[in-house]
Amino acid sequence: MQTIRAKLLVPRVTPDLVPRPRLVARLDEGLERRLTLVAGPAGFGKTTVLGEWLCRTERPVGWVTLDDSDDDVVTFFSYLVAAVRTVYPDACAETSDLLEARSGPPSKLLAATLANDLDSLPGDLVLVLDDLQCVTDLAVHEVLDQVIA
Repeated sequence: MQTIRAKLLVPRVTPDLVPRPRLVARLDEGLERRLTLVAGPAGFGKTTVLGEWLCRTERPVGWVTLDDSDDDVVTFFSYLVAAVRTVYPDACAETSDLLEARSGPPSKLLAATLANDLDSLPGDLVLVLDDLQCVTDLAVHEVLDQVIA
């Protein structure tokens, strides 16, 4: 699969940004959890506040901007692995091997392998899945549920 590198870039913060210190503080609180969900209507600044927050955090960040074309297990998790590899280039080798197989991997095997790969990262990682609502494939969400649990 060919990766579109622009989808892995953290959005830039513009000089005319209206600071959102309370929202940034709430995102900081989320660092103690496995998952933080940022939800709101389109155009309300979710991506912008994430960009602001990420400029201020010292934690390494993997980012992927999702769209309708990422709505299958192999594509979605290939981008997730690519996002992790922007920080840890050799990470998630077993998951990557599974995704490159001719037939899609069984969900439970993919979830277990990805969870193990993420647990063995050499350090912290904030992983942002921007526009996750574009992904409706239930198999993707089942694997994510298993990995996050």
